[in-house]
Amino acid sequence: MWPRLFRGDPLAARCLAPPYTCIRTDTEVLLHLPLPGWVTTQDVQVDMHASGVVVVDGPMGRLVRTVMGKGGQGSTNTCTNECSNPLDVANSSWEVEHIDGRKVLVVTMALTVDPLTAPLTKHAHPNTSSRTKNNTNEHQHVFVEDGDEFGLLPLLQAAMFVATGAAYVPPSYARGSRGHTVTHLAHLSDAARAFARVLMAQQDAAEQGDVADG
Repeated sequence: MWPRLFRGDPLAARCLAPPYTCIRTDTEVLLHLPLPGWVTTQDVQVDMHASGVVVVDGPMGRLVRTVMGKGGQGSTNTCTNECSNPLDVANSSWEVEHIDGRKVLVVTMALTVDPLTAPLTKHAHPNTSSRTKNNTNEHQHVFVEDGDEFGLLPLLQAAMFVATGAAYVPPSYARGSRGHTVTHLAHLSDAARAFARVLMAQQDAAEQGDVADG
């Protein structure tokens, strides 16, 4: 399966929920990947690199993700070594656990720097990753691959919501943020809600035109 069709077109921008759940705390990023019941620890291999790249290999295929917050990836911002290498590999770990009756791969990625205070990278689109008044990056996504380089996410979420009645919202780098699916218009972001209202108005106008023509 192709992970993307065009540059800047991440899976998250297509409103597809990833096969994992992810949450960040003050000092680490936790990734939970459900596994088939027959998979054992010996069937899985996880490689983590200081540069932020995490590679998961197993019977379910390969998953590659890159922790956001790296000023070293094409950023023009001055960045410390800790920012260029956001993962503390020595204190990171992974294991296969049983959680709520399911087998889950738990990857704990220890952070060398708080990404909320690290310089923004060029992977963050200004529409979705603007700094807050406290000069933080809390609207950045956890992984580079889930970013929204061209600011498409609100429009695509709106289109998905209008078409199906629900839209997936990927986790951000805000502490405690989790990916989730929203089924109420009010729970979309302001931008996505505005797009959705325009799309719904266009849809209503088209339906009324069909009735008039009939």
